[in-house]
Amino acid sequence: MEPSVILLVTACLTVGIHGTLRMPNYYSDHMVLQRAPARAILWGYADVIGDTVNIIMNGVKIEQTTVQRSTKNGTEGFWKVKLPAQTSPGPHAIQVNSSEGMLTFVNVMFGDVWICSGQSNMQFSMREVFNSTYEIDNSIQYNNIRMMFSDFVRSNVPLDDVSLKHSWKYPVKGTIDSFSALCFMFARDLQKHLKYPIGVIESDWGGTPIEVWSGPDAIKDCPSNFSFTPKYVPTERGVLWNSMIHPYLSMTIKGAIWYQGESNSGHPDLYACQFPAMIDDWRKKFHAGSDGETSDHFPFGFVQLAPNRAGSAIGGFPPTRWAQTTNVGYVPNSNMSDTFMAVAVDLPDFNSPSGSIHPTYKQDVAARLVLGAMNAAYGDKSVVFQGPFPTEYKMNNGRHVLNITFDNGTGSLHINNNNGFEICCSSTTSGCNNQGAWVPAPIKVSEKSNVQIDTSGCYGNNVTGVRYLWRESPCALKQCALYDSRTQLPVPPFIKIKMFKTSGGNLRMPKYYGNHMVLQRAPARAILWGYADVIGDTVSVLMNDVKIAETTVRKSTKNGTVGIWKVKLPAQTSPGPHEIQVESSEGFLSFVDVMFGDVWICSGQSNMQFTMREVFNSTYEIDDSIKYGDIRMLFSDFKQSNVPLDDVSLKRPWIYPIKGIINEFSALCFMFARDLQKRLKYPIGVIESDWGGTPIEVWSGPDVFQACPSQSTLTPSMYWPTERGVLWNSMIHPYLSMTIKGAIWYQGESNAGRPDLYACQFPAMIDDWRKKFHAGSDGETSDHFPFGFVQLAPNRAGNVVGGFPPTRWAQTTDIGYVPNSNMPDTFMAVAIDLPDFNSPSGTIHPTYKQDVASRLVLGAMNVAYRDKSVVFQGPFPTEYNMNNGQHTLRITFDNGTGHLQVNNNNGFEICCASTTSECSNSAAWSVASIKLSETSSIQIDASGCHGNNHITGVRYLWKESPCALKTCALYDSRTQLPVPPFIKIKMFQTPGIDIIG
Repeated sequence: MEPSVILLVTACLTVGIHGTLRMPNYYSDHMVLQRAPARAILWGYADVIGDTVNIIMNGVKIEQTTVQRSTKNGTEGFWKVKLPAQTSPGPHAIQVNSSEGMLTFVNVMFGDVWICSGQSNMQFSMREVFNSTYEIDNSIQYNNIRMMFSDFVRSNVPLDDVSLKHSWKYPVKGTIDSFSALCFMFARDLQKHLKYPIGVIESDWGGTPIEVWSGPDAIKDCPSNFSFTPKYVPTERGVLWNSMIHPYLSMTIKGAIWYQGESNSGHPDLYACQFPAMIDDWRKKFHAGSDGETSDHFPFGFVQLAPNRAGSAIGGFPPTRWAQTTNVGYVPNSNMSDTFMAVAVDLPDFNSPSGSIHPTYKQDVAARLVLGAMNAAYGDKSVVFQGPFPTEYKMNNGRHVLNITFDNGTGSLHINNNNGFEICCSSTTSGCNNQGAWVPAPIKVSEKSNVQIDTSGCYGNNVTGVRYLWRESPCALKQCALYDSRTQLPVPPFIKIKMFKTSGGNLRMPKYYGNHMVLQRAPARAILWGYADVIGDTVSVLMNDVKIAETTVRKSTKNGTVGIWKVKLPAQTSPGPHEIQVESSEGFLSFVDVMFGDVWICSGQSNMQFTMREVFNSTYEIDDSIKYGDIRMLFSDFKQSNVPLDDVSLKRPWIYPIKGIINEFSALCFMFARDLQKRLKYPIGVIESDWGGTPIEVWSGPDVFQACPSQSTLTPSMYWPTERGVLWNSMIHPYLSMTIKGAIWYQGESNAGRPDLYACQFPAMIDDWRKKFHAGSDGETSDHFPFGFVQLAPNRAGNVVGGFPPTRWAQTTDIGYVPNSNMPDTFMAVAIDLPDFNSPSGTIHPTYKQDVASRLVLGAMNVAYRDKSVVFQGPFPTEYNMNNGQHTLRITFDNGTGHLQVNNNNGFEICCASTTSECSNSAAWSVASIKLSETSSIQIDASGCHGNNHITGVRYLWKESPCALKTCALYDSRTQLPVPPFIKIKMFQTPGIDIIG
């Protein structure tokens, strides 16, 4: 009979008069509970429905809850509580009490909790590991590592409690000997980095296939008629998920590591579906079981299969290694977000006492896993955790070589020997299914980031594939051919099946084309372009192995010695992911995980450059960002040029949000993409191309200066460029041939001393960008593409006027709202009510970019996506009526259709003077409070003007920082969008005379 729910607690229990308070087995003395920012879960059973359960830590009550009737068993009481997030590691004492009794747990620590699962290489114990005596003796010093050991139990139904070999313990001889070596060493090496407690739960069973660890939803996602022959280990679907994973779902965990796959190596195509499906299912179930405390994208690390038998056998291991990455070759990827992998293909142990399938060198495996955890789980992107990976293949039949470039040319290769590569010699790619088509291809030439392999072995046949380390055991210990010269991490095994074309040149493309990129979706057509040497050659573009376009290499009009090619792809609505191949007689380029969506450029100065790690609530925002895998980001590097460039320098090529990388990306740019993608439900690509401190002049082309001539010069800076056009040349011009949807802009602070000039420069720059992008993309980017911008936010606290108010006005060409006749197809986020006087980056850099992004997206939906039901700006004044008898000026908004919410009476000033020209004197302005408000109008007090003075002007929010956060006077009562700042200079006449506009 299968075990039912087991409810034993290894803690001090005092029984009350009504029944028994009880908790699952995995709560015990010495346990580790998950630390902040997540909240640990305590739960259990009781008999008295409605009773109060109290949680006391170190003598202080920290939480309480009520016993509810169990939804699974109506006769049983159930309680569950989230503890406050804890950063103090401990040790702590925790008591749980109710009228039914008290449970006490001592020596409790708060740290990170990891589950270790899989088959025999995860189960492989400390007493079996290489240098085991030393490792066991050394382990006992790590008493901030706590270990729990699940027992071997199977079940046909999901269980709520687990059977244990032993409850939580710290490393002691006798206990540590039989514990998983990889699980403990992962915890040990991680704890050395983090300096706080680590709890590891071993839940594994040697010889088991992935099916037994998968829940019904994961199995449903990957249907198969295949069944395992019953043997000495469980093989029935889900039986260990039920008994050895499901019981932990209510526990808050940090992540999981996994070593399994050997038992599935006969079915790699199925495993490529099963493995990511299982990961996704675990994440969903742990997230739900912990009431959202375990992330639904928790980090998941795994070991790529190590070698087995000595010799040249291929077997099922190579394709299963490939399947572990969903046939991509590396992680994380679009199919496997937030994962990390330890490559173990170079760690054979043919003399292992436990058999060659169980290498004893678990120290290296653990160390490589921890590198992945530091990068993927803890966001330290300075930590490299995998070796270089091939990104480009170029065939040269004249020299009989295939050139393979790694990491887009940034790889740093160390070459141990010339072995490991094979090429497929066949008339078609399907011929590569025959192992007889593959022949060795030694490395002929190696450079820092590429190798050239010998293709002469194909004789008269085509080269239709290349693979590396495609053997069960391809090399001796740490003696494979290619490693990262900086980290000594191995290049992972890979395979590329493709018809590699002929000969002799150099097919190449700009740097902003890359894996994970977003190309512009329909109705526009995306542009691909590049260079080649063979004039008149044909360049073909294939998508998912189907030819979709071709063009001819022509002589460049800029450089007569260089060939150039350019092609428009058919308009695409399918988001992807797709694989795109570009090929000619000179070579072959391949881009994977390509999406079609909308492409936006984000530009400006420091408030656009302001990063995700600096934004308000940054930890949450960064953690949340990683679920938006259909947002892709490209980082332009800081580069200036005196001449227009055709290619861009990049900080980083296209990538989806991952911790460490997203930290340094523009907060506004990403949040705009995020909020837009939530509405549109298809991919968004954003290109950050900004530079803090820069004036508009550096982003403007020569035609802008012709439209807005000026004799003024900008003071040179040692921190940012100030010369006209130098960033237009280097950080905008290279993108002109790309099809884009639109642009957003946050800039103007550096031009706040010259508002009249800015009122010319800004619309002129927008018009010039539109013309140039339209021409560069052969008409695919609209010549009226939507252009959004942020009206300057507050800066210094106080009653300062300064240059910001007239610059805000100038941003709208002195009209006050957009779009207008000078600025068609534009939209604006008003940010005047979003001060941040405590910003760590200075008051000029408010941290509240979330509000700015959401207001920009409202504008984008209205202007760019034509949803006119979306309101994106507050009411605006359209009529002024003076009543001298009542000493009031009545201001009507939106032609009487405005919906005003009046928060207070502040913000208005009137100019008291004999002529309008005197309003240029700040002393002529005095405060005018709101006396009366109605649905679409207000009346302001004009009694401050005495004697012979007239009211010759009115202005609103004409201060650098006119109000506290979201507490300016006037808002739209429906949308809570602020009325923007405005000014009206006019001789307001006697009662009854209306002044319109």
